Amino acid sequence: MRKLFLEFFVLLLLGVAAVLLWPGNYYVHRALLHTYPKIDQYPIFENRVVKAGDPAPLPYAPGVGERRIPARFEADFSRYGTVAFLVLKEGEIWLEQYWENYGPQSHSNSFSMAKSIISMLVGCAIEDGFIRDVDQPVSDFLPGWGAYEGDTLRIRDLLTMSAGVKWDESSTSLFSTTTEAYYGKDLWSLAQREVLIGKPGVYFNYQSGVTQILAFLLKEATGRNIADYASEKIWTPIQAEEDALWSLDHEDGMEKAYCCFNSNARDFARLGQLVLQDGYWYPQASADEVETDASSDSPGQVGGLAESSAATEAVDVAKVDAGPVAAGTRKRVKVVDSAYLAEATTPATYLKARLDDGREVPCTMYGYQFWKMDYRGYDITYFRGILGQYIFVIPALDAVVVRLGHERADAYNVEQDYPLDIDIWLEAALDLLVDSTYAWESKNFCE
Repeated sequence: MRKLFLEFFVLLLLGVAAVLLWPGNYYVHRALLHTYPKIDQYPIFENRVVKAGDPAPLPYAPGVGERRIPARFEADFSRYGTVAFLVLKEGEIWLEQYWENYGPQSHSNSFSMAKSIISMLVGCAIEDGFIRDVDQPVSDFLPGWGAYEGDTLRIRDLLTMSAGVKWDESSTSLFSTTTEAYYGKDLWSLAQREVLIGKPGVYFNYQSGVTQILAFLLKEATGRNIADYASEKIWTPIQAEEDALWSLDHEDGMEKAYCCFNSNARDFARLGQLVLQDGYWYPQASADEVETDASSDSPGQVGGLAESSAATEAVDVAKVDAGPVAAGTRKRVKVVDSAYLAEATTPATYLKARLDDGREVPCTMYGYQFWKMDYRGYDITYFRGILGQYIFVIPALDAVVVRLGHERADAYNVEQDYPLDIDIWLEAALDLLVDSTYAWESKNFCE
């Protein structure tokens, strides 16, 4: 009996080894090696540079060097591993704070915030004439995705996450499609398995693979790789200060368009400012045109939230203050069509959304790869990533809020389908922007 058990155990180990070493399961042993996705994993992937072709610093608001997150939020910022928190007010940096040795030039993975970038690139491709409109059939570019029982799959259905395709979104399962997309090396082959299993344009169903199909469509329509097109149409026009990195499935391969745009808090904030300005950019003086000087208002603070303390300490970073753009001195630049962006940031309420409690309601939380919410009366459009990456656009306050970090809450606001850690970041920002007296108690939504 003992010998039989040992033989069975050896066979089991050989079987597991065969599964892991099978070429088609390359992603499995890579996932086991690196485990759950992390914000600083871009070095383990091949990457394509998104060139910042006209870098210019953002202006700073007076007093930014003294402004910090309110003390009552420090425990929650620490609990969820916040590495960057930045607030723009009227186009100027109002607050900027960092933790864990992160700083103004530190790269962090956008994760699914990249989906909103893809949406804006679709708008650019329409403006450039590569795509007719959002109702153009997907099969005009990708013949493999035609129709389901006579209902044509449109670009609009991809944008609104209502494509009706087969895709396992779980990012915690070793064998999910999303895990294979993240750690695998052949996104095109994986996309071929996204067969239509339902009528498109009926149900909102968040699926990363749908954004990846959009990216393949963009590449086919424009004849450009995604990173180069993003550099030309968005990253350079908004004067990003640093090159970004878009992770690929393999060397010279395809961008992981549903995630994996690696940049810093300042340049992520520019994306939110672009949305706030209805797709226009107001150019600043370039880095070569401004003087660099140390100042008491120096930004780039390191919060230093240690495990045993929420105390913070500032780090000296040279201030590059371009100053506000004088009215009429610089013409605005059209980056993304305003009409497209307005539609993209409007919820697709004609769709049905299934809530966690089983109810079906109109989709009030999603547009064209952008999330939407009503927060204490503020209409907010936002970019969202799986580990708590956020860019919040708050038009009523002329503000943009960026939060980057390692974790987000497990619990959700059911009605608006958002992770409850968002309450922390928005309350902290509102406290700074409107001198809020809203009572806040430290929370642990992961419990």
